[in-house]
Amino acid sequence: SVSLTEKAVGIDAENQLGLSLRPMILMMLNFVTPSTSKMMLNSRKALLALSQLSKKYPDNYLTKYALGNYYNIKSMAPIIADESDGEDALNYLTEACQIMKKKIDVESNDFSLKPFYEAAMRNLTGKLTNSYMYSTVKPYILDEIEFYKKENNYSKLIQSLIDIGEIELWLGNYDNSIDY
Repeated sequence: SVSLTEKAVGIDAENQLGLSLRPMILMMLNFVTPSTSKMMLNSRKALLALSQLSKKYPDNYLTKYALGNYYNIKSMAPIIADESDGEDALNYLTEACQIMKKKIDVESNDFSLKPFYEAAMRNLTGKLTNSYMYSTVKPYILDEIEFYKKENNYSKLIQSLIDIGEIELWLGNYDNSIDY
């Protein structure tokens, strides 16, 4: 994956998709890297790739999504994590989702928009749920439900309905949880 993104960026230095996937892939390598020095090297490479992406496309949803994933993955690795990584991940993923939702609402013809929106929403809702921010995650899961209904994606809709039912239970809204 790393070599393919490097090739894409080598062929077209303005390739937004390649530029945004490169830092995410570098960070995902940390899940299979047992060495602390390699984790730190991957993180530095990912940060360099993110700075390149941010200079070219500062307010793009792919940039925000890549930054959100960078901080999300970094926050899960105690060796390289900072205290603010979890909050930074939430902020960037929230921004990415908001930008993508606006673009989807105006029927953008960007082919990568909907898959990235799905992935960003799942990352955001997962991060919020794992942080026990149940009342904050609820509107995002409801957005997810509406998106899957519009897309007629019933297999993923079922999981989102289960998620909102569980959130309602955790919030103490037992009657509402039965509705989902």
